[in-house]
Amino acid sequence: MKNLILLLFLTAGLSAMSQVAINTDGSDPDNSAMLDVKSTAKGMLVPRMTQTQRTAIANPATGLLVYQTDIPDGFYFFNGSSWVSLTDATQTPKVLADADNNTKIQVEESANEDIIRFDMGGTEYFLMNHGRLEVLNTGNSVYMGQSAGLNDNLINEFRNVGIGFEALYSNSEGFGNSATGNAALFSNISGTYNTATGINALYFNTSGDFNTGTGFRALFNNSTGDFNTGFGYQANVGPGDLTNATAIGARARVEQSNSLVLGSIDGVNGATADVNVGIGTTTPDNKLDLLSEGVAGTQTIVLGISSNVSKRPVIQFSEGTDATLTSGMSIEYNGTGASSENKLHINGADGLPKLTVESLGQVGIGESSPDRELTVFDTDGNGDASINIKSNNTAGRELLLAVNQSSGGIISMMTDNDLYLRSNNINRMVIKNTGDVGIGTSSPTQMLSVNGTAGKPGGGSWSSFSDKRMKQDIRPFQQGLTEVIKINPVRFRYNKLSGHNTKTEHVGVIAQELQEIAPYMVSAIDKDGEEYLQVDNSAMIYMLINAVKELNAENKHLKEDIALIKSLLEISAQK
Repeated sequence: MKNLILLLFLTAGLSAMSQVAINTDGSDPDNSAMLDVKSTAKGMLVPRMTQTQRTAIANPATGLLVYQTDIPDGFYFFNGSSWVSLTDATQTPKVLADADNNTKIQVEESANEDIIRFDMGGTEYFLMNHGRLEVLNTGNSVYMGQSAGLNDNLINEFRNVGIGFEALYSNSEGFGNSATGNAALFSNISGTYNTATGINALYFNTSGDFNTGTGFRALFNNSTGDFNTGFGYQANVGPGDLTNATAIGARARVEQSNSLVLGSIDGVNGATADVNVGIGTTTPDNKLDLLSEGVAGTQTIVLGISSNVSKRPVIQFSEGTDATLTSGMSIEYNGTGASSENKLHINGADGLPKLTVESLGQVGIGESSPDRELTVFDTDGNGDASINIKSNNTAGRELLLAVNQSSGGIISMMTDNDLYLRSNNINRMVIKNTGDVGIGTSSPTQMLSVNGTAGKPGGGSWSSFSDKRMKQDIRPFQQGLTEVIKINPVRFRYNKLSGHNTKTEHVGVIAQELQEIAPYMVSAIDKDGEEYLQVDNSAMIYMLINAVKELNAENKHLKEDIALIKSLLEISAQK
């Protein structure tokens, strides 16, 4: 050993261009080496340090070699720009890391854990753990695909899942969403609990909640609507903030809340055909084609919970646990027996027919065997009138809704042949056998008597013939201001003797007073054998016209007098 050291010192003094050999056999250095160290029993130690110490070396020279003692341990050399690990080609590395070891892939962070870990920037984001792929972030969201969930900070606990190019691209506030497909839920910002499956599904949704779109561009237009559903190629909703709207089928489109559209409609949403729906058939020919063979003892169609024992085809509507004829309303077809062949019944809750349609078109209400085009039969026996529209009736009545007022009929004709129109069990209009019509009164005394107000929509006045060619004995009407100032308007309510409403207040005149001023406006009528006065106000309009003309003439004279006085005053002031 002493000889080796001596040899080293001796050779160290040689020219800088000389080669050096360190060995125990005295052999010369290899021609390609400046320093040739040879030994069969010893090794050569290079500087040993931790990763922190290695990265702290200032301005490392290219080719500088060290041994790192902490994980990932091994030889490292500086290649001029970064440190590179020297790994034995026959040994599988446990860590693939960048120069500063904060971005890496580890296959065994802890002994025998057999978990592949992916770190970026010093944070672990992804695990492959025994058949599971785990994406780690405090937001508990998972995104796969270029720009998927790009605006999710992955910190807030949104719990979103976005798979596909730009899926959930705009989401910054929404949570609980699932988007699978290219740009699915692309525009979603704050919408929650939406599910989009398919390219561009729910593409324009921004703040709508609880929507489900499955298929290419399913619910493409939905923006702020909630609880909407679209299944199928371009199954979509119309404009507006729809709620609980469902479209099922290729190009199906729904445009109203709380509605379901099944299948496409020709000319709508790009569709070129209408969809037929089949139940029990694979080849529906109609909008709704239900095919089922009838079975004795079982209803063909039942909208209920259990079947009926009827052998007739029945559509049963029942809210109970049974679907018998007495458990709710039903529509029943009766085609058995010669006397009841081909009848359609609508049954009441008691199972008995309430409306019957015969095969020849006769309709019966309360009558299961109608013999007229329309027959209404009183089944409760309280004396109410029937409705009969008949081709021949000796009483001459073609329409009769009630035979007495106490039954509350809408139209009734009494034994005196007066015709009444009623509502809310009150007479509203009567046509007397004399032809007089009363509205609001049962005792009209004229061709038309109205108890209450009458209106003409849009204004205007009642018209009467005024053509000069139809008139004779034409003379001036001269009453005006003198008579008008004598008329005394009053407020009043009718009493019971009038037969009118006694609560409503009116404005008018007293006939006896007006009779003294303008007797031609007052006439007498007979009511129940008593003479009463009535007023025709139409002449009062022309009386007012004359009064205005008189006032206008006086006003004109006053203006002329005032002008004269002003002129005299001006002349006087100039003197």
